[in-house]
Amino acid sequence: MKKLSVIAIADHREETLHQLQELGLLHVRPVEKPATATAADAAERVRTAQRALALVETAAHEHAATPPAHEDAAGDGATLVDRVLAMEAERAALKEKHTQLTQRLADLAVWGEFDPRRVGDLAAAGITVKLYVCTPQQMPEPPDGCAFEEVERTGHRVAFVAMSREPFTLPIPEIALPDAPPSALAAQAEDAAGAIARLTGGLAALNARAAAIRAHITQLENDAARARARDALAGVGTLVCLQGFCPVEAVPALERAAAAHGWGVLVEDPAPGDDVPTLIRNPRWLRPIEVVFNFIDTFPGYTEKDISGVFYLFMSIFYAMLIGDAGYGMLYLAILLAIHVKLGRRAPTQVFTLLYVFNVTCIIWGALTGSYFGIKLPATSFLNNLIVLNPADTPMMMKLCFVIAAVHMTIAHGWNAVQMMNSWRGAAEASWILVLWGAYFLANTLLLGKPFPPVMYWVSGGGIVLALVFSGTLVRPLELLQFPFKVINFFGDTVSYLRLFAVGMASAAIAQAFNALAAGVDLPLALRIPLVLVLLVGGHALNMVLGPLSVLVHGLRLNVLEFSSHLGQEWTGVKYDPLRRR
Repeated sequence: MKKLSVIAIADHREETLHQLQELGLLHVRPVEKPATATAADAAERVRTAQRALALVETAAHEHAATPPAHEDAAGDGATLVDRVLAMEAERAALKEKHTQLTQRLADLAVWGEFDPRRVGDLAAAGITVKLYVCTPQQMPEPPDGCAFEEVERTGHRVAFVAMSREPFTLPIPEIALPDAPPSALAAQAEDAAGAIARLTGGLAALNARAAAIRAHITQLENDAARARARDALAGVGTLVCLQGFCPVEAVPALERAAAAHGWGVLVEDPAPGDDVPTLIRNPRWLRPIEVVFNFIDTFPGYTEKDISGVFYLFMSIFYAMLIGDAGYGMLYLAILLAIHVKLGRRAPTQVFTLLYVFNVTCIIWGALTGSYFGIKLPATSFLNNLIVLNPADTPMMMKLCFVIAAVHMTIAHGWNAVQMMNSWRGAAEASWILVLWGAYFLANTLLLGKPFPPVMYWVSGGGIVLALVFSGTLVRPLELLQFPFKVINFFGDTVSYLRLFAVGMASAAIAQAFNALAAGVDLPLALRIPLVLVLLVGGHALNMVLGPLSVLVHGLRLNVLEFSSHLGQEWTGVKYDPLRRR
C-alpha cells in the first residue's frame, strides 16, 4: 500500500469527491473526530431504505403469491421508500390496536355480551354496579347494602358483579367498563385485522418494485460514502486535502486522474503508526473463506500474515468433526442445493461454495466414522467398509485431537520461524516447536496414560532453554516472570483441541438418545407414529441447529485464538474499502 494525499481547490470539493468515487481506488483515511450531522443523516437514510426493502420482501414472503403491482407502486425509489414506511407505520398502529382489542376481549369474555350503557343507566337511577375479578383468597365480604353476584368461580379466579344503592369501594382492583359492547369490540378487532391484511398485501405488491428500492439504496450508499469522505477533508485556505491509501499498482491510475482533474498528489510509504488497510487477493479457490472473515468482521493487520489457506483447511476439518455425522451433512447439502436452485443467479456464490465444501467434508468424516443420524449400522452394510475410525474409541479420538492440535500450532511456529529465519527470533520460534511436541506427549501421558518418551525430556527441555535464550527473555525481567506461564500454556492449548471430540460426541449422544426414545414408544399404532415422528424430527432438528452454533463457537475459537496466538496474529486489520461507486 501507498499513502496518498490528494489536494484540490476547496470550491471543487464536491466535484473532486465524485471523481474520486468514480475512480474507486482511494481508501479514505478515517478521522478521529465524530461524524457530522450530514454524514450521520446519510447513514440513517441508508438504514431506513434498507428497512423498507426488508419490509416489502418479508410481506411478499408471507403471501403465497405476491399480488400484482398497482398504481401505488409507481414512483422512484425514494417515493417508494416513503410509501412503504407510511404503510408500515399505519400497519404497526393497527397491530397495536388489534392487540389491545384482543386482550380486552379476553378480559371481558367471562362477562359475556352486555351493553356498558345500561350500567350508566343504572347509575343514573341510583344503583352502582361494578365488575371485579380476584382470587378466592382475595374475595372480600360485601359491605352493608351491597350485593355480590358471582359470574364465574374456579380454583384460582372469582368473577363477580357488586351492586348497591349506596357508593362503595372494595379492597381489590375494579374492572374498567369498556366503551362499547364486546360484540362491537370484536367487530373493531376484525376490521383492524382486515386492514392489516390489506396493508400487508399492499406491501407485498410493492415488492414488484424492489429493484427500484435497491437502486435507491445503492445511491444512498454512494451519498453516505461521499459524506464520510467529506468529513475526512482537511481545509487550508482555498485548498482541501484528502488522505488515504491505495495499492502500489493503482498509483499510476490515480496520478493520471490527478493530472486530468488538476489535483496535487503526494505519494508516500505508510508511516509505522498509520492505520493501513489490508487488501487480500486470494486465488479463486480460496475466496470462499473470505465469507467467514467478513461475517465475523475480522481481518489481519497490514503487517500480519494472510492465513486464509490454513484457516480454510482446518475450519473444514473442525466443521466435519464438530457436526460429526454424514446424515446431517447430506441433509445440510440437500437444503443448500434447494436454496441455491431457488435463488438461481441471486445466490451468493462464495457462501454456497464454502458451505458445500464444509458439508462434503462432514459427509466424508461421517463415512470414515460410520456416523449416520446416530444409528448403529447393520453388520452386513457396505458402509462398514468405509469406516477407519471408531468414535467410541475415546483414547484414539483424544489422541487424534492432540495430533491435530500439535500439527496446527506447529504450522504457526514453523511459519514464524521461516519468516524470521535471518534473526534469533526465528531460532526461538523453531525452539517452541520442540516445546509444543513435548506438550503433545505430556497430554498423552496425563490424559491417556501413555508413557512419556525419555527422549522428549531432552527435546522439550532443550526447546525451553533454547526458546529462553533466543527470544531474549533472559534480559527482560517482566517476560522472564511470564515465561513459565507461556510454557504451561502450550499444554493448555493442546488439551483445548479436545473440544472437537467432546462436542462431536455430545452431538452423537443427543442423536442416539432421541433414537432410543422413539424406539421405546409403546403405544397403539395411531398414536405411536406421530409421536415417533415428533421425537425423531424434533430431536435431529435440534441437533442440526446446535451443530452450526458449535462450529461458530469452537471452530472459530481454535483458529482465531489458539492458532492465531501462537502465530502472533492479533487481527487488528481494517479491510481495504475504497471510496467507490457501488
